[in-house]
Amino acid sequence: MSEKHSKRFLTEYTEEQVSLEPIIEGLEEKINNLNNENLKTESFLELARRYTDFSELTTPMLNEFIDKVFIYEKDKKNSNEKLRVDINFNFIGKFEVPENLISPYEIEEWRKQERELEEKRQKSKELKLIQNKKSCERQREFRRRRLEGELTEEELIKYEKSREKRQIYNREYSKKLRELNPPKERKLSIAKIVKRKNEGLPLSDEELKRYTDYRERTNKNARNRNARIRDHKKLTTPPKITFEQIKAKKKEGLPLDDEEMKRYTAYKNKRNARAKLKRQAKKLATEKLANENLEPITELVS
Repeated sequence: MSEKHSKRFLTEYTEEQVSLEPIIEGLEEKINNLNNENLKTESFLELARRYTDFSELTTPMLNEFIDKVFIYEKDKKNSNEKLRVDINFNFIGKFEVPENLISPYEIEEWRKQERELEEKRQKSKELKLIQNKKSCERQREFRRRRLEGELTEEELIKYEKSREKRQIYNREYSKKLRELNPPKERKLSIAKIVKRKNEGLPLSDEELKRYTDYRERTNKNARNRNARIRDHKKLTTPPKITFEQIKAKKKEGLPLDDEEMKRYTAYKNKRNARAKLKRQAKKLATEKLANENLEPITELVS
């Protein structure tokens, strides 16, 4: 084998070794994890075999089996909700009993507990509705007595104190809300910006940009509106006949409508007036030349 081929094979072999190193490390880590899992499982099974037959659950047994116990906080709004508890065993961690290992008796008991819990929820809901109804009736009766002046002095003092406490609480709550959500600076409306611009008052960069956009938008809308009006007129208004067409119709002896006749008469009167003026100008020029004993000029006015 030539030296060139030997170097190429050596380079390829080195690159392959470098690319295989992370794969080998990953596989070794998986194997170690599997071995650790198997070791943990064997340790737990050995522990379970030691306590296959017992008549009393003791503290040392619990310490050997259980690593951690997680007790979650209960929802205060739902007093009938079950308390969630997770148990982490030694060697195997959290363990949940598969559904196929639950007996029909346990399933029936679980369903029975769910039905009882649902009945309790329904009764609690009905009881709360009754309590709310009674509370509303008491409040309406108290309001009626207060408006009619039937409250005792003690009730009035108690009412004033509760009212003052409620006002203090509302003020503090509103203050907290304002601190958490500070009011945003209100922008000027486009109408006020246009008014300031017309009055010659200074505008900020943002207001000037809004004003420019507003003017461009309004001008564009106006152009579009005028274009629509022109298109509508073109569609609804018949094309106006030219004067050359009117003269051609008159020459051919065709009848003209009122508008065409009016335009033709105006044109004729205008032409006659122009010819009359030309004649008068020519006559005056001829008389002037005759008075000055000059040779008459036949064409002074074209």
